[in-house]
Amino acid sequence: MLLNPFPFLPLRRTDLVSKESFNILFVGESGLGKSTLQADIFRELDPMDVQALKQKIAEKRKIIDDVVDQKHRTEREIQMAKAEEDDQRGFRLREEQEELKQQMETEERELARLRVDLSSRLDYEVGLRREIRELREASNKERELGGKQNFLAAGVLKREVECLEDELISLCQSIPSTRASGGPIDTQQQTLDVQTRHLRSMPLYHGAREALDVELIDTPGYGDLVVGTENSFKAVHGEVHRRIRQHLEKTEPSRSDLSLDAEKIFFNPLVHACLFFIGPHRMKRDDIELMRQLHKLVPLVVVVAKSDTMTVEETRDYKKTVKAKLKQEQIETYTFDAKAISAVESKQQEELRTDEDFNPLYGGEGIPWAVIGAKHGGKRCYKWGTANTNDPHHSELPALRDVMLRFGGWKTLKECAARKADQFARDQAQQEEQRRLHAESEREALLQKRKNRSLCARIFGYSGDSDADQPML
Repeated sequence: MLLNPFPFLPLRRTDLVSKESFNILFVGESGLGKSTLQADIFRELDPMDVQALKQKIAEKRKIIDDVVDQKHRTEREIQMAKAEEDDQRGFRLREEQEELKQQMETEERELARLRVDLSSRLDYEVGLRREIRELREASNKERELGGKQNFLAAGVLKREVECLEDELISLCQSIPSTRASGGPIDTQQQTLDVQTRHLRSMPLYHGAREALDVELIDTPGYGDLVVGTENSFKAVHGEVHRRIRQHLEKTEPSRSDLSLDAEKIFFNPLVHACLFFIGPHRMKRDDIELMRQLHKLVPLVVVVAKSDTMTVEETRDYKKTVKAKLKQEQIETYTFDAKAISAVESKQQEELRTDEDFNPLYGGEGIPWAVIGAKHGGKRCYKWGTANTNDPHHSELPALRDVMLRFGGWKTLKECAARKADQFARDQAQQEEQRRLHAESEREALLQKRKNRSLCARIFGYSGDSDADQPML
């Protein structure tokens, strides 16, 4: 990351440009930690909210520019009022100009504060990350050299890395999140209706120059007495259908820089990925039922929640069981590109190159992702130890994040979502045509029946409505 030696100048080279939107729907049984994972899933990419601060600085600059323009207009109107000898209007305009001046000073002070905050965050985060990287490399070298003393030294370095990572996490927690709009997520409260959060300029990975505007859509969980399974299903279904209709019925662009066709490709409201949470150890009938309703409408990515409650062997066996069950039920789940999954595995093997026991089973065809989320600094503490949401040994969340963002999974997910929306439109048109043909067939049958009654009345002298009216032959 490039540091700016002049904190009061804009950081142009590190500014991110949001190239497209990316919308993720969180669905699953109540109590599986959907809201917790939603708050945690992308925190690692920009823990210091640097990009959010840059966006706030840009917004503040725009406010200042607008105030300057308004001051210039007011000055011209004051001159006109003076020429027309309209003292009352001139007095009112001078008061307005004074208010604008005070607003300008306030906004400039706030802008200066934001720039100083941005510079300090960049300096501190980059320094911490550099030290973590150097210590990790030193630890790996010590392990590669072998020998008892080298392994002890590697262990000491690893503990130092963990301490610095804890320091970075603590620092992140002390910074109020400025990136998300729609209010902060309270992971203690149960989600009772559909809630959305927008993450503006989310980098594809740490240090990336490209970004996405991410929308996280949380839904009420099913299987409890508060919301109820039926109401939960309706809420999920309603949100998915609303977004598909909004996409299909859009007739005018809402962005001035894009045509309608381009906007429907790059910034559409469709659900691009549905992270479907299932519980550890066993699937439930409601899981299968809701998946069956959704898999034709959205790209379905199945994740096993709270996977730290299972051993490595139990997790691998459970994944295979889930895969077999989904195949038996003929439920289509989204499969990431094999090259992208291989790239993720290679990246993590490189980062953990001294660990020969690391052999993950990532989400291939029909294979779910085993993840954990945490409310407190990305860690879940137990008597037997600590599970880290961003440690590949403990959770597949880093791999899922990388395959979705770093290695381009978001592009194919969006293409899949668009195909499903188009297929939905074709199915709806076909059903509408079938209803029209059925109604037309019923009308023709009714007309034919009336003709037959009329003919019977003329020939036999009865209405033809019942067998009792027929003449004896």
